[in-house]
Amino acid sequence: MDVRATVAGIIQPGTFDAVTLEHFQDAIDAMTYGPIHCALAVLPSMRGRRFGRIETVASVRGLVFPPHPCLCCP
Repeated sequence: MDVRATVAGIIQPGTFDAVTLEHFQDAIDAMTYGPIHCALAVLPSMRGRRFGRIETVASVRGLVFPPHPCLCCP
């Protein structure tokens, strides 16, 4: 494998009262550990060939306020 790209993310829209700690944990797991597990899976073969690229694409949702109700809007 020459290139490994990850694009992962989830969001649970809703009021703060409707979102649970599990929703936050699911989002953190998907967006943090997903790319880490993918990188660790391909790293040995890339190191063996002394070549490879690993990239993670972030969502625009992390930069732009969504137009629908979110965690902070009742």
